[in-house]
Amino acid sequence: MFFGTFTPKLDDKGRLTLPAKFREELADGLVVVNGQDHSLAVHPRAEFQVRARNAAKVSRSNPKARAYVRRLAASADEQELDKQGRITLSPAHRSY
Repeated sequence: MFFGTFTPKLDDKGRLTLPAKFREELADGLVVVNGQDHSLAVHPRAEFQVRARNAAKVSRSNPKARAYVRRLAASADEQELDKQGRITLSPAHRSY
């Protein structure tokens, strides 16, 4: 889990610098998804894969469960940190 509140700033190219204390945990890749209340959530890649697999196991006869899986998958954007600890947010995530 990541703890704390940060006020990130995007540069002109849509790059976001992640806090230094989280970079080691995200070094193997990360996934950015739409979160609640017009926020973005960042997950280590391995953690997101487990979450996505668990979500896909939910009953396909449940319309709310199907909608959740669709939203999760549609908003997922895999990223790698650059040498300065930055990621580039997609245009869709920037507008969200």
